[in-house]
Amino acid sequence: MEKTQLLSYPRLEVYFHPKPKIIELVWNGYVEVNDYIAWLEDVFVHIQQLGAIGLLTDHRMRKVIKPEASKWLAESYYPRLLAYRPSFRTGVLEAADIFAKMVADRFVKEADERYASSVSIRIFSHYDEAVSWLSDKNSSPIP
Repeated sequence: MEKTQLLSYPRLEVYFHPKPKIIELVWNGYVEVNDYIAWLEDVFVHIQQLGAIGLLTDHRMRKVIKPEASKWLAESYYPRLLAYRPSFRTGVLEAADIFAKMVADRFVKEADERYASSVSIRIFSHYDEAVSWLSDKNSSPIP
């Protein structure tokens, strides 16, 4: 699938897949809370400008994030994604780091409880499965 690089930070690369309008985040290592928030704010601008329908966030090389970052994601960022596009989907490639994986699993569970059926986040082991789910308008948002 064709993709172009949008942004590059010390621990994050951001790409755009024009078909089917997916933003891809490739994390590498540990990210400080202030950087995490600033970088995702930049990504949100691109999501809106490009009319993205989904986000593929690759956690395979990411380390655990602090609770403040996870809280900000749940309370500020994700509600804005849903306000922007209620059908917005997020596919997460699970982290190799066990602690980062636990944080992602907990976030998905909490988001599902907080936003009930409007949440469309799934965790995947394989890149192709995540892209396929994000691209398929007919697939179920919840596994």
